Amino acid sequence: MPSSTIRSRYQRRILDWLLDGGGTVSQASTSLGIAMPHASLAMRNLREAGAVQRDDGASIRGAVHRLTEDGAQRLLMDLVGRLKKYTRQIPSEKNAVVLSVSYTHLTLPTNREV
Repeated sequence: MPSSTIRSRYQRRILDWLLDGGGTVSQASTSLGIAMPHASLAMRNLREAGAVQRDDGASIRGAVHRLTEDGAQRLLMDLVGRLKKYTRQIPSEKNAVVLSVSYTHLTLPTNREV
């Protein structure tokens, strides 16, 4: 995933979903409304990129996947990259709060400490 934004909407949604904790491919598929083959392929690509790790227990099937530090950083860089498409400049002297609701992001700039 060399670019600043994540091109796959499935990968972006899965990474965002994994922010709240781990889960199986089946749980991701059901929770996000993504067909199982798409969820499985996206999860495999994320594992290969180092953004997700699989807790290999007794079986690969049903193994819990978790977001790695690289995955969290990748998700943040994706947000910043997408934000830059819609703004001319991100003020460095201001704080910002990022909210995530239904897999969309909203950035609210503020001058106050949070």
